[in-house]
Amino acid sequence: MRQRSAFLWFDLCRFVAAMFVVLEHARDLIWVEAAQAPDVGILYKMVYMLTGFGHEAVIIFFILSGFWITSTIDRRRHLPHFFSHYMVDRLTRLLIVLVPALVIGGSLDMVGAYGMDGRLYHGASGSSISRAVVSTLTPSAFVGNLAFMQTLMVPAFGSNEPLWSLAYEFWYYLWYPALFLSLTTRRLSPFIASLIVGALWPKLIPGFAVWMLGSLLYRLDVRRVGQDSLSAGVKWAILGASMTVAVGVLLASRLRMFNDESSILIVGASFFFLFWSILLVEPRFPRSFKAMTKYGAASSFSIYVTHFPFVALVATVFLHGQRLHPNLLALGILSGIILAAWAYGWLFSQATEARTATVRSWLNKRGPFEAHA
Repeated sequence: MRQRSAFLWFDLCRFVAAMFVVLEHARDLIWVEAAQAPDVGILYKMVYMLTGFGHEAVIIFFILSGFWITSTIDRRRHLPHFFSHYMVDRLTRLLIVLVPALVIGGSLDMVGAYGMDGRLYHGASGSSISRAVVSTLTPSAFVGNLAFMQTLMVPAFGSNEPLWSLAYEFWYYLWYPALFLSLTTRRLSPFIASLIVGALWPKLIPGFAVWMLGSLLYRLDVRRVGQDSLSAGVKWAILGASMTVAVGVLLASRLRMFNDESSILIVGASFFFLFWSILLVEPRFPRSFKAMTKYGAASSFSIYVTHFPFVALVATVFLHGQRLHPNLLALGILSGIILAAWAYGWLFSQATEARTATVRSWLNKRGPFEAHA
């Protein structure tokens, strides 16, 4: 696809979503729960409010993933050896980050749990780590995470609970071409057996419905639905309405006005509407945002999969696993650790994620097929 301003907005949304995941987890590990600090001022109440959108952020990831993966499949599905190339592409993208993230994250957990006897690692701090982390630092959990079976057959490796969404996405990467290509070619796709995973673990299915909204978004864009028939004024009105709806749905979800199952679908639908309106309008992308967007596009995946073990160890080193009552000092500590987690994720991405294309090309050249651009 050619670069469009809408795609820059999508990259920015992906980075912001990753940022909100880090915000929620860092605040959870470092500050006490909001219920334990009922008398704090409006500033700290706003911090609690703004650092609680991690669940909604993952839904946004799913929609954007559906959009981009459908684009990739649509452009390459007629090429020879499509399935081989597709699996090389997807596994390279995931494993070049996941393997070192598991090794380094597990090492950080072992330092915190054994070297420092950190309270966080034994489920004693009151944070979202409610289990003994050391019980999941096992070879079977490591291999199971590499096979994308975390939270299905094995626990997430160590403290890195955010890896649950990676397992979900991997199976969606298989389900979509299994269904789409089987229907369009009238021949069973080699991936059709992967649907068994959905039958065994139906909790994956609501997220796949949201992922498919991203796929539908791509189809609407390719067919230019609404792009030629609507006036500029109507398009801008749709964009304004979609932004209002998305913000309202986010707040309603944050205030727990929906149950978990409904939240996935309602938030997904609202952001499908927002992203479609961005494709309609193609609003100009501010030059001042481009550096941040470039950073986010290059490192958001690495930030997502590395931040939790890093923040847990930093909190153990400097706070000994004690969670802070919100005040200016606690706000400064939280902000500093979040910035450190982003910097760590970016450095990690330069050693891993940035080399994806090189590794992918190397594998394709040595596979039993010719590489295609």
